[in-house]
Amino acid sequence: IILIHNLSYQLRRLKQFYRNPLVEASNPIVEQQLYEIFSHNYYNPTIYSLFDYHGQLQTAAQYFIRNLGVLILFPFGLLKFYYKRLLLTLSDGGVIALDWAIPIQLNEDFNNYPLVLIHHGLVGSSMSEYVIYQVKKLLAAKFRVVVMNARGCGGVPLTTKQTFGGEKTQDMREVVNHLYENNKEIYLIGFSLGGATVLRYVGVEGNNTPIKAVACVSPPWNLEIPTKVFSMWSFLLALPLKYYIFTHRDILGKDSETSIWDVMKCVGLDDLDIILHKSFGYNSVEEYRKHVSPVYVANNITKPTLVISALDDPVCCITALPERSNRGSGLSVIITNFGGHLAFPVGMFPWNTTSWTENIVVEWFQLQSKQ
Repeated sequence: IILIHNLSYQLRRLKQFYRNPLVEASNPIVEQQLYEIFSHNYYNPTIYSLFDYHGQLQTAAQYFIRNLGVLILFPFGLLKFYYKRLLLTLSDGGVIALDWAIPIQLNEDFNNYPLVLIHHGLVGSSMSEYVIYQVKKLLAAKFRVVVMNARGCGGVPLTTKQTFGGEKTQDMREVVNHLYENNKEIYLIGFSLGGATVLRYVGVEGNNTPIKAVACVSPPWNLEIPTKVFSMWSFLLALPLKYYIFTHRDILGKDSETSIWDVMKCVGLDDLDIILHKSFGYNSVEEYRKHVSPVYVANNITKPTLVISALDDPVCCITALPERSNRGSGLSVIITNFGGHLAFPVGMFPWNTTSWTENIVVEWFQLQSKQ
């Protein structure tokens, strides 16, 4: 009986393996355009996706493979670009870094290309592997790219007790307004928790933002709804966050009711939320998570916004996706059966560093640039 059940389950997964991603768009014309993009970007997951029940193998394998590629290729210029960093001081005294991607071989029309602003995930940076490979694709497609490194991330000094967080829409607002002074065609990308920040920003701003179009990959819609395997990933994700806090302990520990050592003893993100929510200015964990979750402003997303998520994402629960009746007129969603978190590996073999979402994001922006 167990053997028959397992065989039946594998056959169902094999059927899903060859099924096209699901597209849900408020505008039927946009939905048709997205299916046309799929027609020459067929999603062919790696073969081991069949045996990866919660997207964990895809997520971990792609993380290590792509980081290895960055470690080998980037220092020697083999990714064909480098970063030039400019620091930007915000209105409250906080500092973020804008890392401008500069191709090694500059085209004379480069400064006339549209601009893409990228926001990384939890304590990531411009050197995060998912950012690096997306930057490479965008540069090849004749976009200029700048990566926003949040407060205290990627070597940016932390000058106030305000840290990186998913609720930092004011930081995003100031960066966009700063860039818009000299760039009239701006696109925006957010990854993971950075995607939540981006979605909250466009949800709060509505039509008031100068952003032309948005793309988000694997964002959390509602931080109060975890995945089935989130407890393990909560432990892993808490490690870099605790390192971030420890690195900036001189600023964060000053006149604080929370001991740095209490933070270091936290096991997962839930424990960190319980300890840190007051330092973020919230009365409860529930209030903090609700304020970070973009699901509550999804009905006000009017700018063309594409969100790509996988059903087997082990970190961000897809069931938290807002109902279609609660989505703004600009929101379109792509849901794949496989892909994990920020992974979406393609090809027969697991050592391919390409993510399926990279080309989709590029073609989405190219489509919007023609509008």
